[in-house]
Order: sequence, then C-alpha cells, then structure tokens
Amino acid sequence: MVARVVRWSEAAERDLDDIVDHIALDSSINAEAVLERLYEQARSLEQFAERGRRIPELTGRQRAQRASWRELVVRPWRIMFAIEGGTVFVLGVVDSRRDVRAWLASHLRVDP
Repeated sequence: MVARVVRWSEAAERDLDDIVDHIALDSSINAEAVLERLYEQARSLEQFAERGRRIPELTGRQRAQRASWRELVVRPWRIMFAIEGGTVFVLGVVDSRRDVRAWLASHLRVDP
C-alpha cells in the first residue's frame, strides 16, 4: 500500500458540480450526501488506488497509451482517474448510464 495525494482536474470538478446541481434541484440534502460520498470514495484512492479497475471502454492502442487510467465505480457514477507516481489525478466523474465512450471523447480527447 502506497500513500498518494489525490488531485482533482478542473473537468472533474465541473462534472461533480453538474451532478450536485442537478440533484439539488430536487433535494439539497441528497445533493450534499452525494457530494460527500463521491469525495470520500476519491479520498480512499490515497491508500487504495490500485483497487480501481481499468476503464473497459478503452481498447487496443488507447488502453496501451493510457495504462495508468482506472476507474472507481460508485453507483451510478464512475470516478475516472490516473495514477502518476505519488499522485492520483481525478480526471472526471461520469454517470454510468451515459455513453461512456462519448464522454471520454468529449472530456478527455479520446477517440471513441
């Protein structure tokens, strides 16, 4: 087990804001609970980053080029991240009910 620092990209912070804002339209209490749950799970990557699975939508050359990319499933969301040395970079948070290939293409410049 290696201790790491977790850093959020601007895109990931925007994703999280969008999720929380959408939930808050119905319930600010639920929105706050989701925010805390997602942050808590991301913080857990400080100690257990390797538990995340490789992003299954990345195939072939994409997977080879992004070997450090992983995801943590926090239903119904997926926290996308990359491990780089002593840092875990949260790349984005996506609703798993969406087209993840399109999300990857639009957010992370990955060919679908």
